[in-house]
Amino acid sequence: MNTTELLTIAEAIVPDRTAMIFDGREFTYAQISQRVNRLANAMAELGVTPGDRIATMQVNSHRSIELYFAAAQLDAVYVPINFRAKTDELHQMLRIAEPTCLFIGERYLELLGEEDLFGMPQDRVIILDAGTTTGLDSFEHLLRSASPEQLFFPEAEDNDTTVIIETTNRKEVNSVPCVTDA
Repeated sequence: MNTTELLTIAEAIVPDRTAMIFDGREFTYAQISQRVNRLANAMAELGVTPGDRIATMQVNSHRSIELYFAAAQLDAVYVPINFRAKTDELHQMLRIAEPTCLFIGERYLELLGEEDLFGMPQDRVIILDAGTTTGLDSFEHLLRSASPEQLFFPEAEDNDTTVIIETTNRKEVNSVPCVTDA
């Protein structure tokens, strides 16, 4: 079973049931599914392909769940980065992860180094906050610009990596692939 089926099956059976509540805002399975489809389509337009890594750095929110499912829909790998990481830890985790796209809270941009955004193309660094003054694209703008239809259907095998979780200690960063059912 591909983990995306957790969402698609629930949406097919109970589309109007509340699936998640975040900051007082309720999301139904249908709403989450539509947002995930939009995000997967937008990421594909950015060039994300199967096996690519999608990093995210922000406090937990509904967007974390949407990013996970969108990455899984594209057979990409979801890489959450600890938002408490210091600059050197962040840079090491990003070097190890080699993400194709980075979704980041605006307040964490200064850790990257605004001049080069860690060498990533500007169109592949997406700000998760609602509004941005950085000139980078925002998460919600990315969603609005893409189709709500599911255009991608995962084909990953059961032993394919879908998530990489990295841990830090004071001296080194450990990259531990967390293999889940694709």
